[in-house]
Amino acid sequence: MIKLQDCIMEGYGGINITVTLDDLLTFASTLLQGVQKKSENTSDPEEEFLSPSQVMSYLNIKRTTLHNWGKQGILTPQKINRKCYYRKTDIIALQKGQKNNKC
Repeated sequence: MIKLQDCIMEGYGGINITVTLDDLLTFASTLLQGVQKKSENTSDPEEEFLSPSQVMSYLNIKRTTLHNWGKQGILTPQKINRKCYYRKTDIIALQKGQKNNKC
């Protein structure tokens, strides 16, 4: 017996298949589990993001410094819905590593 997911993944196009309700429910469950695993691995749901203006205020730096840090890989932004945000954990780590160096 061929699994429905295998048919889709292998690209068996142009064939007619009969699917039972149990097959369909199993397939849907498998898809949901895959999506949940992927979302668990992509980011921490507790992760807090800050806008560039929030970062500048928090670190007391200017926009050019923030931009330069991004180019140098010191503090890289994450794009979310085409906008740049910074992970608060990255900002805190940067602060801890730069106690004696102020820009």
